[in-house]
Amino acid sequence: MELIEGTAAYVASALLDRAPLGGAPMNVRDSLAQALVTVPDMSHLERWHYYTSGHAWLLLLEELGPPAWKSRVELSSPDVVLTEVLGLMPGEAASLFDAAQLTDAWTVAQATARDVFVAEIARRDSIERAFWDRPGVPFRIEFGQVRSLASGQSLLADGRIEYTYNFGTNRIVIRGAARKFCCHGVLTVVPTTSRSALLDGRAVALDSVGFHDSGTLDIDLPELTLRMNQASLRVYRDSVTIVSTSQ
Repeated sequence: MELIEGTAAYVASALLDRAPLGGAPMNVRDSLAQALVTVPDMSHLERWHYYTSGHAWLLLLEELGPPAWKSRVELSSPDVVLTEVLGLMPGEAASLFDAAQLTDAWTVAQATARDVFVAEIARRDSIERAFWDRPGVPFRIEFGQVRSLASGQSLLADGRIEYTYNFGTNRIVIRGAARKFCCHGVLTVVPTTSRSALLDGRAVALDSVGFHDSGTLDIDLPELTLRMNQASLRVYRDSVTIVSTSQ
C-alpha cells in the first residue's frame, strides 16, 4: 500500500513541484517536513495515510539511496530498501522510530489525529441517533439467498436518498436513511400506525403485534415500496421483519 499509494503521491509532487494536498512548494530546504502534512480528516487516518507515509519513504530514498533505488522498490517495499541502503539492523531501525516520537512534529501529528478522531466519533454518534430517533419502528428486510442483486441510489427533490434493490422479480425501494447488513439485507425506520401491507392480496395492519404469515407481499408507503413474490412478514412490538423466501 505504501509503495503503490506513496508512488502516486511522489510522482504527483514531482510533476507539480508541490507537497501533497496543495501544500507548500517542494523546492524548500526540508521537503520531507512539507510532505508530512497534519491530519485534516478521517481519510488521512485510513487509506490516505499510505499516500503520505509511502511518499515520505520515497523522499528519504531519493535523498539517501543509491541511483538504482527506483528499480529496487519495484521488487521490495520502500522501508525495507531504505533499511538495506543505510545498512541498518532491525533494532537500529526501531530506535530511529522511537527517536521520531520525541520530536515536535510527532506531537503535532498525534494531536491533530486525535482531534479528527474525536470529531468523527461525535459525528457518527449524531448520525446514528438521528437514524434511530425517526418516528416509526425498524424494518429489517432480508433478501434471502439471492443469485444476483442490482442496487442503486439517487437523490430525490426533497433531499432524501432513494435506494433501490432488485433481485429476480423482487424489488425494494427505500426513500430516506437506510443501513445494509450482512448478508444481503437492509434496515430502515418506517411509521406503522394505521398503515397496512398486502399479503396475497389481503390487507394486513403493520402495527398488528404478533402477526406472522407468508405469501406475496406488497408494501406501498412514502418511505418504502416493496414487492416480493414470496416472503415472510412478522410484526413485533418494536420492529417488523420481512424475509424473502424465493427468487
